[in-house]
Amino acid sequence: MTNETRFRRRPRRTLSAAVSRSRVDDRPDYVIGETVGSTSSLALRSPVSDWSRSPDGRYLYLLHVADGSVSVVDMVLNRVVRHGVGVNAAPQGIAVSADGSIVYVVDRDDQSIRGLDVTDFSAARTLPCPDDHAPSAPESLVVSTDGTRLSVVYRDVVRTIDLQTGLSADGPVTVHYVRQHPRVIAVEGDAFLIYEASGADLEVHTPRTADPHCFTVIFAPADIAFVPNPARVYATVPKLGVLSVDLDDCDYEFIDVRPEGRDNDAPPAAVAVSADGTLAAVRYQGSPRVTIVDTAVDTVIMTVTLPAVPARVALSSDGSRLFAVSDDPRACELMVLSLFAVAGTVLYGGVADADVRYELLTHPGAGNVTMDGETGDFTYTLDSRGAATDFFVAIVRSSDGDGAIPVPVTLPVGVITPA
Repeated sequence: MTNETRFRRRPRRTLSAAVSRSRVDDRPDYVIGETVGSTSSLALRSPVSDWSRSPDGRYLYLLHVADGSVSVVDMVLNRVVRHGVGVNAAPQGIAVSADGSIVYVVDRDDQSIRGLDVTDFSAARTLPCPDDHAPSAPESLVVSTDGTRLSVVYRDVVRTIDLQTGLSADGPVTVHYVRQHPRVIAVEGDAFLIYEASGADLEVHTPRTADPHCFTVIFAPADIAFVPNPARVYATVPKLGVLSVDLDDCDYEFIDVRPEGRDNDAPPAAVAVSADGTLAAVRYQGSPRVTIVDTAVDTVIMTVTLPAVPARVALSSDGSRLFAVSDDPRACELMVLSLFAVAGTVLYGGVADADVRYELLTHPGAGNVTMDGETGDFTYTLDSRGAATDFFVAIVRSSDGDGAIPVPVTLPVGVITPA
């Protein structure tokens, strides 16, 4: 990681000896490897073709078409927890079930959808995709927010499958004919399906009505994302910015997301929303800059710059980190930029030790900490963005339970200034 800060290494000692001492100099070391504003990368074994986030926002499932595999990233602990698990020879599109237990992958070869158990990626179920209405192979898919339906997107057809039965309530599948190359998002269960078409209309569909609700925007949207509480849609419109649409009354307004200075004219290309719905990230065509929007007030709060032009972006569950994939199709890494996170490792006697356990004794005052009990790795998420430093205490326990030592950790905390 970049911006690594190491604290003074001390001689190795036994846990029982450390417990008997109270001098400050006897504290174990800790390492801060990630600070607010720092950028790091996670190495992958194959380029990323598509991805889908778990509903709780913790895991990011990466689809690698080149070798027919899936990798899993823990967005809280900022690490790849599974590398290149083989799923099939010709995957296209990936989605996660509403409870996070199954990953669905489209198989182009046999025109089916495979459901894989996330614990070991064994086959959990297979859903057929008959091609009577769709001569093309499936392009992408999405699971409804209530977990009951799966929408499969073709070139000009969207199929809605009942996940409880594998069929639609009205027959094998419910078919919606849309314009070429739609993008679909399921909103509030089966209440709405929202399509991005190649024309200039955003179409809001309900499975129980024949005609969609339409409202015309001047330019065709490039991407859309669902924003909860209240239910809205963010749509990137290249010439205007981000269109915020209220789904209750279909009113809309534009958010000016143009970054200051260079790349001011770069059109917004895509938008992603954090799982808690508090932040949105907008990327731009041909630009490494990403704008962060506070969805509560529809206002830009910062603009950050990545090491390379991103092809897709995602926010962690709480919006503390920005994850991105380079637009270079050969890139085998995930870029990670800390927006409101600090990460590091508690070390026993200056080195990692497999014979001890790590726990939290006290919590920080201006944020939250998640700690790995086996490795001592921790991630601190800043809640109060005005804090300069923060503090918590971890406990290092021996595996036999005979002793424990406190580890005071001081965190360098700051915020990214708008760019």
